[in-house]
Amino acid sequence: MANKIKIKRDFQNLRIYINGILHLEIRMNNHDGVQSWYEGSKKKMYFIEFYRKEGGPILMGYDEFEIWETILKLIDENI
Repeated sequence: MANKIKIKRDFQNLRIYINGILHLEIRMNNHDGVQSWYEGSKKKMYFIEFYRKEGGPILMGYDEFEIWETILKLIDENI
């Protein structure tokens, strides 16, 4: 995998970085849940959706399984 993915977590925020660039920031006091899934048969798209107490959900989509899988594992370790 060519992408370097990291998650940083502090009391207020969870930040996802891809190749050193901020990809997403979630305010943890507004976090209500997360789910993931994929769609398609030959050409799959992989999704991660964060639910928030206020505001609409945040949906992230990827066309690479490895990015999706790595982000999900890091989220699991840091939430």
